[in-house]
Amino acid sequence: FPLQITQEPSDSSTASAELSEVRSPGDSNTNATLLDAYDRFVYIVNPEKRNIYRYAQTEDGYSEPVGWMKAATGLEYETLLSLSVDGAVWLTTNQGQIKKFVLGREEQFEIRGLEQAFDSEIYLYTNEKLNNLYVLDPRNSRVVVLDKNGNFVKQVESVSLSAANALTVSEELGKMFIVGGPILYQVTL
Repeated sequence: FPLQITQEPSDSSTASAELSEVRSPGDSNTNATLLDAYDRFVYIVNPEKRNIYRYAQTEDGYSEPVGWMKAATGLEYETLLSLSVDGAVWLTTNQGQIKKFVLGREEQFEIRGLEQAFDSEIYLYTNEKLNNLYVLDPRNSRVVVLDKNGNFVKQVESVSLSAANALTVSEELGKMFIVGGPILYQVTL
């Protein structure tokens, strides 16, 4: 079940890539902590500025940043752990909360059918092609699958998940990939 990926250093494993700067350091992106992309937009969370900034791809690169949050939300930016964008912006906190924002305003999101509530650090992954939200809960050694309305679908449990801190999903492949330290895990959905 666990798959550990390592690669011996060699001349062929090192590739040179040309990086191009999207934005110079500025008020919106200095001290940004989270990043995701959706459609032709890039979103970043800046806890210091207490906002989410959105950059639109243009013919000439990227637009000036736009403060995406429409109102003061009371959101505790320093508690945020993950950001996923599927049209809505999904945020998780170190207190086990899932926050949903649409058009810069928070929408009520309630989880139904989950026996053991989230109460600590959680990480969420979704995108516009996925039907569900995938929530990594390391403290409880599980990944919880919720539909986008908050209904419990299922959960996967393994003691190996207690060290995990990132996940990605391909419903098309029927696989979930989870990183825990140097180990990459694969789980069949």
